[in-house]
Amino acid sequence: MNVEQNTERDLAKQYLLNTKEHVFLTGRAGSGKTTLLQEVIQATDKNTVVVAPTGVAAINAGGVTIHSFFQLPPSNFLPVDRSFMGEGYTTRSLLKQHLKVSEDKRRLIQELEMLVIDEISMVRADLLDAIDFTLRYLRGSTQPFGEVQVVMVGDLYQLPPVVNEAEWSAFKDYYKTPYFFDSLVWKQAKMIPLELKKVYRQKDQDFLDVLNNIRDGKPRPEDLALLNTRHVSNEEETNDAILLTTHNRKADRVNQKELEAIKNPKLVFEAKVSGKFNEWTYPAAERMVLKKGAKIMFIRNDREQRYYNGKLAEVMNYDSELKKLQVKFQDDKTTCWIEKATWENIKYGTEDSGDIKQEVVGSFTQFPVRLAWAVTVHKSQGLTLDAVQLDLESSFAAGQTYVALSRCTTLAGLVMTSEIKAKHVIIDQRIRRFYEGFPEANTIAERLPMAEKAFALYRIQRRFKLFSLLINLQKWKKYVDKSGFSEKKEYTNVLDEIHDALFKLKDTSKEFQKHLQGWSAQSMTDDKMLDHLLDRSDKAIVYFTNTIFEKMVKPLHKHISDIQHKAKVKKYLSLAVKLYDELWRKIEQLYGLSLFDQKICSAEKQHQKTDLPDWKSARIQTTKKKGATYDITLEFFREGLSIPAIAEKRSLATGTIETHMTKWLKAGKIKITELLPEQRLKELIIAKKQITKYDGFNDLIGQMNQMKMDCSYSELRWLVWYMEESGVEV
Repeated sequence: MNVEQNTERDLAKQYLLNTKEHVFLTGRAGSGKTTLLQEVIQATDKNTVVVAPTGVAAINAGGVTIHSFFQLPPSNFLPVDRSFMGEGYTTRSLLKQHLKVSEDKRRLIQELEMLVIDEISMVRADLLDAIDFTLRYLRGSTQPFGEVQVVMVGDLYQLPPVVNEAEWSAFKDYYKTPYFFDSLVWKQAKMIPLELKKVYRQKDQDFLDVLNNIRDGKPRPEDLALLNTRHVSNEEETNDAILLTTHNRKADRVNQKELEAIKNPKLVFEAKVSGKFNEWTYPAAERMVLKKGAKIMFIRNDREQRYYNGKLAEVMNYDSELKKLQVKFQDDKTTCWIEKATWENIKYGTEDSGDIKQEVVGSFTQFPVRLAWAVTVHKSQGLTLDAVQLDLESSFAAGQTYVALSRCTTLAGLVMTSEIKAKHVIIDQRIRRFYEGFPEANTIAERLPMAEKAFALYRIQRRFKLFSLLINLQKWKKYVDKSGFSEKKEYTNVLDEIHDALFKLKDTSKEFQKHLQGWSAQSMTDDKMLDHLLDRSDKAIVYFTNTIFEKMVKPLHKHISDIQHKAKVKKYLSLAVKLYDELWRKIEQLYGLSLFDQKICSAEKQHQKTDLPDWKSARIQTTKKKGATYDITLEFFREGLSIPAIAEKRSLATGTIETHMTKWLKAGKIKITELLPEQRLKELIIAKKQITKYDGFNDLIGQMNQMKMDCSYSELRWLVWYMEESGVEV
């Protein structure tokens, strides 16, 4: 997709990457919302989580469902503190009782910086308020969404929220509409609306104009007349394109009828499901029945770009040995062998460093296709199709006609089995009024510099937070209290000393952040206050790093050094080491603090890990398991020791260490340039190419003797392996 010269897109990207503003990212069908979102997630260094209202939407977005991430009960939420008479409803007080989250989940939410909510149009007002309440409660904040940047992505003209009459009778006292923009938090959050207006799916401007009028609920008579030129009067005149219809039962009926009409034997494919993967989120059929000649549609994009979500094809063959399906693409008539694809069920967690990580907890493997003589308008969401048949006679939902029409890239590709009338263009006027209230793009652009400045100042405040240190300390203390170590003074004295020092620093941190917040607000318009903020931050860095080093790192380092050889302290020791590493991480973070790419700390680094004796390496060596000698060498190498230094430290021959490194090179744990600097590697390759090949090519000693430059046996062994692996001509 060509995304050049798109002002709205560039502006949206800047807001998402460089500010902490809440953003509503919207746009017409085919405007590239998903592509932009994926780019931002790849580029940002913010701790980011992606959620969606349904399981299928979450899997497609590479995230998790809203309810599973926030551990929300499967009930409706009412924004009141009192209890509510009636089943199926949760209030603030009940939700607070329900939120018994683990330390890891609490830490994950504390470290969260950006929350992306995909398919926001399906999220009801009460659910958005439940998200807001949960974030505020678990982060101990009174600010909207607990100060997490929330990015809402979707098009309200496409997928509406679902609310029945009974639910609405309870909601109507609190919400004007069920839409997310009538939630209580929306009114507080000062959301930045950013609409992508350039459409990449359709190139024909006349067709685009018609679609835009349909989307806005203002079709002109000439728009309907133009669309109805694509109406055919009988079935014989329809093309072979996929049929989009309004109801599941009709799509299923058409697909089964067409499949049964094919006389070829059935091809049955069972999905492979592993780990945790709920049935209602399966992205494809668990038991897929196809035949040679069956019409299919791909339901995901291929990493090798052979197919994309919505591409149509025909089943040609199946190879049972290769377990591959041969298909012929409808557009260019080329054939291709495809394999099953795997969808992953993601769970979010945190690293010891505090960074948010993704963990795959389940997978679903199946051919990424579905029968495609017919599909519902709802399931066509997000598809790009070159040719479409439309059956919109029973259109019943707001936006349904627009979604169906906008799947097709050209007017010429449309065939309609019934005429479109004005009654088929259903729009919720509340949505139109909401969009009409958006500020102009240039007004939003004018706010960007100040928003970027506010974000940079906010990040300074975050660096002085000590949450990750407190979490690691509490884990260590909790283990001591329940494991019997609490009876041993030599352990508890150190723990108490560090505990007291950290909590005193926490109080200082809290007070300093209040000052930072005030100075930051004034710094937005007063450069003198900005200079004051930077000066005080500079001094604070020195104070915080000195306190952490003297009061926590040094006593903890001595304690670990004293107990590392003792038996039955493995778990205790690992928790102490995690806190130790986290303390050093905080020191490095503070030293590296910058504003607009300028370092804040003016003094030289006073504290570095190398200033203290290397207890960690000794501990690993004394506690190693049998057969772990290669691992020890790799760990020393990772710590920056040279091969001769490792050999000396381990009292082993240099050749032995080089053998260890050869194993790790071939295993892909280290790169050739870590053993042979780039310039030397180039020189060795040239020298190697100049020698005569022996009959016994593997005779490295013979080759080494012919080399026209000094080269050790191990260097030549690494070189030969590299040249063979990378295909360098010998």
